[in-house]
Amino acid sequence: MGKETVAGAYRALLKAAKKTFAGDEWMLQNSVKEIRSKFEENRQATGADHIRKLIADAYEASHFVANMIVQAKLNPSGGYGTTPPLCRSPSSLNSLFVFFTVLFCASIEDYHLV
Repeated sequence: MGKETVAGAYRALLKAAKKTFAGDEWMLQNSVKEIRSKFEENRQATGADHIRKLIADAYEASHFVANMIVQAKLNPSGGYGTTPPLCRSPSSLNSLFVFFTVLFCASIEDYHLV
């Protein structure tokens, strides 16, 4: 670990929630409450190793919230959908494909990726 701090981890989680739940005030408010609750729950934590683990977990959670959660929106036909993120390289497109393949429990071998 570098110079990650509790305050930095807290800010990273808030920033991730703000980005992910932009336009959904209810989800944003409730995610901020949950983030605050988890940090308050661990306020009295002791032991350098334990605190480092909590900080690492918070940074990992912020990465997950910012990069792995997609907010679907109601479309005119009455269903929910989202616009796929822009892929900047073929490898990121492949990673996205593998992620969805695993998510839907399909075999990667079925897609001749291995």
